Amino acid sequence: MFRKKVKGNPDLSFNFKDEALWKPDLYERFPVASVTAIAYDRSLSIYVCGLSNGEVHLYGSAPVHHVFVSPDTVPVNHLQIVPTAKRVVGIASNRLVVWSLEGKLTAKALSSVEIPSGTVFLGTSSRHSHAFIPYSDGTIVTFDLSRLSMSPSKVIPSPSLSDDVVMDLAHNIHNLDELLVATYGECV
Repeated sequence: MFRKKVKGNPDLSFNFKDEALWKPDLYERFPVASVTAIAYDRSLSIYVCGLSNGEVHLYGSAPVHHVFVSPDTVPVNHLQIVPTAKRVVGIASNRLVVWSLEGKLTAKALSSVEIPSGTVFLGTSSRHSHAFIPYSDGTIVTFDLSRLSMSPSKVIPSPSLSDDVVMDLAHNIHNLDELLVATYGECV
């Protein structure tokens, strides 16, 4: 699965090596039905997979395998890898959970912050060290992944979006001040 290297991107995943030896049978150890979220990052050459038992498995090239655990072993239903901040970010029930990819990896989360129930996804950017979290009222709040706290800044895309549910977020990598917000009715 990770044998081919993408030209131009060095394999950095070896830095996340776990002390236990990597075994190919780990890919078959959990049933597919228990997978709740996945994310992949080309720049770090790592893949993370959330399971219904609250574990988040990180894989890279051999021998990379590590298991993070969500608080109270709640299933993680959304995952993102943020290479600029060297973090894995997830949503578990009504909590934003952050794990570190720096130094020796630990199963415990760096931060776990309560967010409004009904929040089902977040947006990240390869150029920012923030997570963008859309709330049901159309407001998008930011979480600083370096300081591990909510940022005071909020994005309110448009008064017409206040009643719409935010469906997706995208970033302009050439202009960090632009954020594309998609709802049921429009893109702003």
